[in-house]
Amino acid sequence: MKKFLLIVFFIISGLISFSQNSTFGGNESGDGYYFGFNLMPSAGGGTNHFGIVHILPSGEKNIRIVTRHTFFAQIRGIQRSKANPKKEDLLKKHKIKNPEETLGNLWRLRYKEYPLLSRTRPPAGWSANDSIPYIPSKSQSGILAKFGILRMTDFCFGDNAFRLLQFMENATWVTTYKESF
Repeated sequence: MKKFLLIVFFIISGLISFSQNSTFGGNESGDGYYFGFNLMPSAGGGTNHFGIVHILPSGEKNIRIVTRHTFFAQIRGIQRSKANPKKEDLLKKHKIKNPEETLGNLWRLRYKEYPLLSRTRPPAGWSANDSIPYIPSKSQSGILAKFGILRMTDFCFGDNAFRLLQFMENATWVTTYKESF
């Protein structure tokens, strides 16, 4: 029954995540496009969404959800992207040493245990919330808010996304995050 409820939760969560004015288009000017991610499980079985965030002149955000593969190809400059018109390797530029591992660890910011069914038992997540295992503690939520994540559906994007990824590779920061009750 618990597994069934978790599956239903992830499906509903994935549908709700499109509530930030998600579109599959955008302004052709090339301005205001950023790479980002959120901490909501996707309907396709992922633990988070990757996307291209476009900030409109009104301040409204349009978010185009992309696959993990597309995200990596665009952020590394292999594939054309409005968020990376110079085709730079932005992960290298921002000194993200282990991008596959670090982006693969995004789930750990939110969960105490790996949230999806798995044949092997992944390592523990970093959430310090003992009463609700699928959201970070209040103190951890305060840390995530500094990166623009006020709700799990919020996208962390642009400089905030790269800063968060850099911190996730710092063992001292991870320890501090894990111990924030």
